[in-house]
Amino acid sequence: MPDVLDNTNNRRTVEITHTVASADPSYNRIAVSLVEVEVTDGHPLPLVSVSAVKYVVTDGVDAYAEFILRGRPAQFGGTVNYPIHNILYDVSGTGVAATEEGLDRTASITSDAGTSIRIAIADGHGETDRVIIVTIQPGGGYRVDRDSISAIIIVEDND
Repeated sequence: MPDVLDNTNNRRTVEITHTVASADPSYNRIAVSLVEVEVTDGHPLPLVSVSAVKYVVTDGVDAYAEFILRGRPAQFGGTVNYPIHNILYDVSGTGVAATEEGLDRTASITSDAGTSIRIAIADGHGETDRVIIVTIQPGGGYRVDRDSISAIIIVEDND
């Protein structure tokens, strides 16, 4: 179907009629079993990547580490149909504040600019440099860009 017929919720309703005919009269008007149909959208799922805004932050100076999620077409010359919802990601590393641990994380991308993810930095005294890692997880409605599946920010100690 042409893109102009897309609904705002990106769903389409199609009626499919299946008939069977045969030159052999003993096969006419018999019950037809279910027919499986695979519908392929003309737009492959977009690729989602993650990158660090700054690769090094300082605890006690910077309150958070910032990452950007972006979508891009899965094929050269393609387009991304925004928004991309329910992008799953994990946060790990030794520099993550306790308030950030164990949360279910999802994000949405609404434009080419991407979406910002801010992770609170743990700031103790006498610790060494640490890291914060954001990793995109597979989900529906997008594919993970294998070249940018994770991003790392170094948290330098200021003590």
